[in-house]
Amino acid sequence: MRDAWRALLSRTACGEPVFSFDETRRWGQTELEQLSASGLLREGGQAQFVTCDACDGAHQEEVIWRSSVREPSGMRAYIPCPVEMTVHVPAERLRQWSVDADEMARQIAAAMELAGTVESVLVGRLWKLGRRRLAGRFRDTFFAIVTDTDGQTITETAVARLNATHGILLVLGNRDRLKGWHVANFTVLEAPEVVSFGDGRLDVSLDYIEDALPRERTAEKSAVIRSVPIPEGTRWEQLSIAVLETSLLVKSCGYEKELSLEEAGFADARQGEGVSDRPLQVLRLFASRRGRIVLGELPGGERERSRVRKQVSVLRTRFRSLFAIDGDPIILEKAPGRYRCAFEVRLGGDSGYPTPAGASWLDFRIEEVADGRIALGVKSKQVFRARRFQEDQDRPFSETAERDERVWREYSMTTLGLAKDSGHPTPEGQTLLEILRSEGKLQRPTDDMTVLKLGRWLREWTGIEDDPIRYSTGKRAWIAHFECGPPRKR
Repeated sequence: MRDAWRALLSRTACGEPVFSFDETRRWGQTELEQLSASGLLREGGQAQFVTCDACDGAHQEEVIWRSSVREPSGMRAYIPCPVEMTVHVPAERLRQWSVDADEMARQIAAAMELAGTVESVLVGRLWKLGRRRLAGRFRDTFFAIVTDTDGQTITETAVARLNATHGILLVLGNRDRLKGWHVANFTVLEAPEVVSFGDGRLDVSLDYIEDALPRERTAEKSAVIRSVPIPEGTRWEQLSIAVLETSLLVKSCGYEKELSLEEAGFADARQGEGVSDRPLQVLRLFASRRGRIVLGELPGGERERSRVRKQVSVLRTRFRSLFAIDGDPIILEKAPGRYRCAFEVRLGGDSGYPTPAGASWLDFRIEEVADGRIALGVKSKQVFRARRFQEDQDRPFSETAERDERVWREYSMTTLGLAKDSGHPTPEGQTLLEILRSEGKLQRPTDDMTVLKLGRWLREWTGIEDDPIRYSTGKRAWIAHFECGPPRKR
């Protein structure tokens, strides 16, 4: 496979990325099948020129088609030969394959786990692959196929499209053609040194790239953190983190990745591999309280509050290193004196409702559905891809957009503990059903313990601290602060 991969890179770098059947026959059937299955090689039309294999001249001739009853198609291919006069060319020898450079760029971006959409900047020559954090800072990554004539165009275009302070330029072809042009903001690497192909897939050595990058003068732990390739344009409230025993499970907009503590920057090297550090302890505290820490409720007085403030500052830095998201990941709400995560965070074993970050009871709607179940929907912003046309372009392009949607989940009341195994509701479950059936209004005394217990259960299950059911002295009734009623059409 190594010889086939090198041949593919070499031919692509020359600007003539087409292989004949005779060339691929030297690779072996497995190599050709794997490269074809990956999409890096695509079979094209039949060859118009073929090298003669009937004499020692190895001359290349144009294919001539003649009528023939021997072929099902009624046509047969030949080439002229000064020795054999006319040589029949089997249809198999006319097969040819071309390198899909766009697919190569997409697979390099995927292997590097870059955030963003791969963009063809110069057709067939330069691609902007995306960005991620490497060696202490976020960097844009480009892929270029450099021939003898376009070094200046590639470098000038790459510099113009560089959004970060520093970038990575992976070059396939004549790297010397870039010399003399302005690439000071780029670390230029030869693609064959870092990109490989094996077992049917393309791979990129991030360790090799990081070793070649200039290190920033930042904290040592921050410098070794690699960013998580979440979708471009993601906001903090669209991020969900489950804190597991030895890892973090990150979810966002359909993307999911599990990070070890070391990958996330939370392993304390002084105490051995896998041992958590103080910021992780505070993150676990956030997770156990569904993303909120009230400073006044912490035991240990001002000393403990000061420690938490310091570790929250460290957590902010780490999350900005892990995720290319604008804004503050942890917000200080001065009036109540508490910290609130702008993202959803919970412990791995937490079976509560996955409440979106920043949601309140006004975003909720609870409905009673059939067979002893309830449906709960929460308003949130959903990211989707939209296809658009521009007047000066024939082909559509896609871009990310967002819309407000209510995400619904259904639960069995028995599973939630609001009904017994027989299906009969518990007192709290019956109270909830009465609230739903009366569309949010319940005539009960102000000190009704069942209502109070239900309110506490809803707070603990959703992680929202505000009371979901409050007593109105004017109406002399308990009023739900979430929407409820009969099922609506969804």
